[in-house]
Amino acid sequence: KWLVLTLEFCARQESVDWANQVIAKYPTYNVIVLTHFHLTSKGEIAPGNAGYGNLTVQSVYDQLISKHPNVLMVLSGHVGTSAYRTDLGEKGNRIYQILQDYQGEDLGGGYIRLLEIDPEAKTISAKMYSPYYRKTKTDFSQFSFSAVEFVTKKRN
Repeated sequence: KWLVLTLEFCARQESVDWANQVIAKYPTYNVIVLTHFHLTSKGEIAPGNAGYGNLTVQSVYDQLISKHPNVLMVLSGHVGTSAYRTDLGEKGNRIYQILQDYQGEDLGGGYIRLLEIDPEAKTISAKMYSPYYRKTKTDFSQFSFSAVEFVTKKRN
């Protein structure tokens, strides 16, 4: 079971409060959080709020993303590169955070992030592909996670 939750750019407190309620309502779902800005080009959780909203990106992580045992991934953009990191949530769950944004490279080149999620093999694989060029980037944007613990039943 999957739940994709989309947050606004540098979410406000009201949005985080709403998202907490939604995620808590579906504890048996693997949650993917989509947000415009989360990781920096160095793969760090952004400390500020880019001049928008009343919460920093770090406080959104602290108040929302790290709190729920069923949050599996955070996907973001805004920063013109690719990066990723893994952190442990407060309940011991791994949170896979992925940045992808190639809009400034070759006018974007049509690159899109492709994720292959395989719950049986317990893996998440990532690559950047351009249908325009019909090629996959062969740089650091390719990576995979193994031993991923997908939510298959209610966690305590």
